[in-house]
Amino acid sequence: NNVARAQVHVANADQLSAGVESLVRQLVAAELRAPGDTVAGLAATMTASNRALRAYLDGERELRDARPAAALAHFTRATQEDSLFALAWYRLARAARWSEVDSVNARAVRRAFELSASLPLRLQQVVRGYYALRVGSPVEAERQFRQIVSDYPTDVDAWMLLGETLFDNNQYQGRSTNDAGPAFRQVMALDMRNREVTVYLMELAARANRRGELDTLFQMYFSPNSAGEQPGIRETYLALHARRERLRERTIDDPISAQIALRRVGAESSDIRAARQFASVLALSSNGPTLRVEGLLALATLEWSDGNEDVAGQHWRDAAMLDANATLLHRALMFVSPIEAVGADSLRVVRRELETSVIPGSTPGGLSSDEQQSLRVYLGGLLSRQLHDTAALVRAQAQLSKVRTADRLAAPLAAALRGHLALARGNSAEAVAAFESSVVSIPFDVRSRVPALGQQVDRFARAEALRAIGRTDDAKRWYASILDGPALWSVPYRAVVAERLRGVP
Repeated sequence: NNVARAQVHVANADQLSAGVESLVRQLVAAELRAPGDTVAGLAATMTASNRALRAYLDGERELRDARPAAALAHFTRATQEDSLFALAWYRLARAARWSEVDSVNARAVRRAFELSASLPLRLQQVVRGYYALRVGSPVEAERQFRQIVSDYPTDVDAWMLLGETLFDNNQYQGRSTNDAGPAFRQVMALDMRNREVTVYLMELAARANRRGELDTLFQMYFSPNSAGEQPGIRETYLALHARRERLRERTIDDPISAQIALRRVGAESSDIRAARQFASVLALSSNGPTLRVEGLLALATLEWSDGNEDVAGQHWRDAAMLDANATLLHRALMFVSPIEAVGADSLRVVRRELETSVIPGSTPGGLSSDEQQSLRVYLGGLLSRQLHDTAALVRAQAQLSKVRTADRLAAPLAAALRGHLALARGNSAEAVAAFESSVVSIPFDVRSRVPALGQQVDRFARAEALRAIGRTDDAKRWYASILDGPALWSVPYRAVVAERLRGVP
C-alpha cells in the first residue's frame, strides 16, 4: 500500500510539473508576442528543451535591447542545446547579420532553411525568403516578402526583411534605397521595441539630410536602455552621423570599427574625407592581410579619383603583395571608370594579366572559380571597350554567352557587354534593351566584397544610353543609383554623375 501511495504521489507530482511547465511556456509565449510578431511568441512551442528555450528567450531580450553580440551568444547556446530548433537557427542568423559576423550568418541561414519544414507555414515562408536574400536571389526574396506582407499585413519580420531587401539591393535595380522607408516605418508602427529598424532609418535620414529626424533616431538608438553593442556601431554613427548633423570631425582608431564605418560611407564630401581616415587605419601593417587589403584598395580608389596615379599605384603594389587577385580585379575596375584616361599600354597589360594569371583556389566574396573566370572575362571586355578593340569585346561577350554552368554571373555580364558593344557601335536603343538583362542578382554580402559586382560601369553606360534616346527620367534614376547607398567604390563616378544630373532636364 505504501508503494502504491508513493507511485500515485510521484504520478501526481509529474503531472503537476508538466502542468506548471506548460503554463510557464504559455506565459512566456504571451509575454514575448508583440503586435504582429509571428516569431518570438512561437518559441515555447518549438523546442522540448528548457535549456534551449531559456537561451533563446535571453537572446530575444538582448536583441530587442540592441545588443546583437550578446544575443548571438545566447542563440548559439540555444542551437547547441537543441540542434533541431529551427527558430533559434533563424534568430541566430538575424543576430549574426546585425553583428556583421558573416560566417555565422551564412551557416545559420542554411541550417534554418534545412529545418524550415518544422516551422508553421507563414514562418516557413519568411525563413525561405531570408534564405533567398542571403544565399540566393534578392529579386526572388523581394517577390516572396511582398507576397507575405500582402497576405499578412501585420507580420513584423516580413516587413523588416522586405525593407532590408530594398535597402541593400535597390540601387542595383536603378531604384532608390529610400523606397525601403515605408517598410521600415511599418515595422516601427507594429513593434516600437524594435531597435534594429532604427539603424536603417538613421541611414535613410542621414542620406536625405533630414537632420532633425536623424538626431531623434540617434537618441532613440543610443538611449540609456540600449548598449548599442554591434561592433563599431557607436563609433560609426558618432563619426559619420554626428558629422552630418553638426559638421563635427571624429576619428576611429579601432580597425574593426573602422572597417564597419568604411563600408557605410556615403557619397557626401564629408563622408569621403572620413573614408580616407578609416581606410588608413585598416591599411596599418599591424593588421591582418584581409583588413590591410581592404584598406589599401580603398586608399587606391580615393587617390585614383583625385588624379594621384602614382600614389594609387603604390597602394596597389602594397596590396598585391597580400592578395594579387583582388588587386588585379580592382585595378581593372578603376581603369574602366571615367575618372582617368589610361594609356593603351597599361590597359593591355592589365587585360593580359586577367587572361593569363592563375585564379587562386580560394576566390573572393563567395564566388566559385567559374564565376571568378566570368568576372575576369567581363573586365577584360570592358578594357577592350576602352581600347576601342571591338573584335576583342565581341569575343568576350561571346565567351560569356556560351557558359552553361551554375555560374550566376555569366548571363547578366554577357548582356552587359552586349550593351557596351551596342553603345560602341552608336546604337543606344539596342544598348538599353541589352542592359535590361544585365543586373546580377546575387546576395548583397557577396556583391559588397567584390567591388566589380557593384556594376557602376554598367549603370553609368545604361544611363548614358537612356539619355541618348530621350528617356531622361530613367537616365536620372540610373545616374543617381551609382551614388546611392554605400558609395566608396563609386567615388570615381561622383564628379561625372553630378555633372550629368545637372545637365539632364
